[in-house]
Amino acid sequence: CVLLSGVPLMRLLLLSTALAGAAAQSSPFPSINQTGTLELGIPKLGFSEPGSPSFFTVPFNASRQLQLYLTPLSGNVDLYVSAVDPKPKGDEWSGGSSDFSTHLYTSDKAGLEADSVTIEARALCGDAGACPEEVHVGVVSSPLAVAAALFQLTATQLDTDSSASSGTAVTLSAGLPLDGSLAETEEAHYMFVVPNASDDTVLTLTVITAGDPDLYVSVGPALSDPAEQQVWPTATSGARWSGNAFGGERLLVPAAELREEAAGSCEQPSGCALFLSVVAYSQTGYELLAEQKSAEHPTVLRANRPASKQLEADGWAFFDYPVLANATGVLLTLTSLSGDADLFASWSQARPGIGSLSDDTYMSQSTEAVDIIRIEAGGEDWPTSLPAKLHVGVQAYGAAAEFTLLGAEPGGTAATVLSAGQPLVAELRGGDWLWYSFTPAAEGVGAITFTLTPLSGDPDLYVSQEPTFSASERWTCAEPLFGAPTCAASLEAAGATDQVVFLPGDQLYCTACTYRVLVAAATYTSFSILAQVGSVPGGGSVLGGGGKGGGGGGTDDAPVTALLPNIPTRGSVSANEYSFYRVPVSSTNRSLTVRLTSLSGDPDLYASFSELRPTEHTAEFHSGELGDDALFLSHYDPRFCNGTREGDAGCSLHLGVGGYMVNASYSLAVSFGEESKLSLISGQPQEGSLEAHAWQYYTIALGGGDVDQIVVSLEASYGDPDVYIKACPPAPPPP
Repeated sequence: CVLLSGVPLMRLLLLSTALAGAAAQSSPFPSINQTGTLELGIPKLGFSEPGSPSFFTVPFNASRQLQLYLTPLSGNVDLYVSAVDPKPKGDEWSGGSSDFSTHLYTSDKAGLEADSVTIEARALCGDAGACPEEVHVGVVSSPLAVAAALFQLTATQLDTDSSASSGTAVTLSAGLPLDGSLAETEEAHYMFVVPNASDDTVLTLTVITAGDPDLYVSVGPALSDPAEQQVWPTATSGARWSGNAFGGERLLVPAAELREEAAGSCEQPSGCALFLSVVAYSQTGYELLAEQKSAEHPTVLRANRPASKQLEADGWAFFDYPVLANATGVLLTLTSLSGDADLFASWSQARPGIGSLSDDTYMSQSTEAVDIIRIEAGGEDWPTSLPAKLHVGVQAYGAAAEFTLLGAEPGGTAATVLSAGQPLVAELRGGDWLWYSFTPAAEGVGAITFTLTPLSGDPDLYVSQEPTFSASERWTCAEPLFGAPTCAASLEAAGATDQVVFLPGDQLYCTACTYRVLVAAATYTSFSILAQVGSVPGGGSVLGGGGKGGGGGGTDDAPVTALLPNIPTRGSVSANEYSFYRVPVSSTNRSLTVRLTSLSGDPDLYASFSELRPTEHTAEFHSGELGDDALFLSHYDPRFCNGTREGDAGCSLHLGVGGYMVNASYSLAVSFGEESKLSLISGQPQEGSLEAHAWQYYTIALGGGDVDQIVVSLEASYGDPDVYIKACPPAPPPP
């Protein structure tokens, strides 16, 4: 029995890590601003508190469109623009009356959704052509917010008669994520001045809403103004590194290749830079991040926005998490998609976990897939003044690891952003709840599915389109009191999977809206939550369509879902169609087993280390038994990880589940090694097979006091297996 929550090594009084003085000086982040002039293409890091907005000016060119983009790093801020009022929206905070006619543009999206406005000359200049030389920008904490906010504000210009491809290029800073959005066929340009040409660079393009942006990268001398770059990389020319997989991209630029391609420019005083083009093949919203592997510049961990990374064996990643005024605490959740990543946090140690540990270091080194650290506000190690910065370290223990890290405020109202096909793990105390948001943001995505899998306790699932949907309204989801339903609920019994599915034509189905998702618990619980899109629930495209090299079309753009080790995923697929999954493999010295348990119909299992979407035509491994299927993939097989051996950075196993002849529903699980422990979900059978004298271990998630009995049934297809059960004393919930 493993207690997931981290605890400090020692409890000693911690001196304040925040500086006194003005707001611009009190933030622990460098180069922070509450006023100033925006330079085109240079993101400005800003800070805003309730009652204390931030104001900026930006030059205006009447021959070009002006675009402003607000990326919240923590908190909820809104964007206001005026041609005449130097403090747009600011007078509202001082008790005066606001003349809204002076505020030409407003963007007030909720939570961590990026705000943006595009300003055309005719809107400011009028028929007489009297154009202002500058416009005024106000960044204001939402009227509903009680905490401060940290953000990046970016200004770019676009030609009035051209697409976004002719706009101002934006300069990226190491470790600072930047949001963007593009319409179909548009592209955006970025420059990243490489801090250390002897270090590998990692570029991560994460899809926040639906869509399929691609990333193209070239290298050259660093420019004082990225607008001087004449040729930007594209799919057909100029790109030295590129990623065009469906969904997000992750590109590694090795230092040796960088210096070779740069032809000596990295050794010049100005250094070298990477030039990036993000191209959209459908409408998309994304996050772009540039980092270096040595982590000299820690990545800013955005509140309620998951960060994903891959690490080599015993490698480290470091983050800085902003903790702002009125925060109720910090909840860090580390989910290992492969390998065994460990979690460290400290207020005073910039690289927690490295060398000797400081007295205020928290750590969680669970051997399970999840590590959790909870720090309550007001504790003896809580900073005496805010804002402050919590340093976070993640280590891949013993083998390569792929992980997702989430920072949030326990009990807060901010919603964590869900990405399609990417599961998240969290925990709840009894009587608490957590909010999530999901935006399909594209037509034709098919079914929209939310799946809640309990790991312990009995969480319940509620989904609504209403942006104001509150926890007190959740009781109306199961049985609407008046009129049409505004939300849906799944309230399965303790230990069972909850699932809400919206099909095209359903009253609550939409692709242009943002779903608000609530997970509530009566007793302490932990769970995984997953949002998916597909032409059918869990489904992809026509069976036999072939994928890459498969002799047909239809599967190349089907969504792919990540699988968590040892946690079964429930899915369904229509007749003659596919569902696709991805399994990160961290080590080449452990075999793995994939189990497909039929709940209805006759699904078949396909696997490949090389094909992203394996089908019956392209799979390297296949199991098509009547009913349940299983694949045991030995690490001695020369096809395992495409023949790579220990010391490499692992690989990914790709899975396809085909619906043979009829619609099918199923449970899919993957485990590594002989000592793995699979989670048993109530009412959801699991297929298994054992050699003589071998063992398979399982864990059972129990609910609260409403569980009267537990029935475990073992049905043998052949042989004579036995079952043994041991009650594990419950670990106390985190303090």
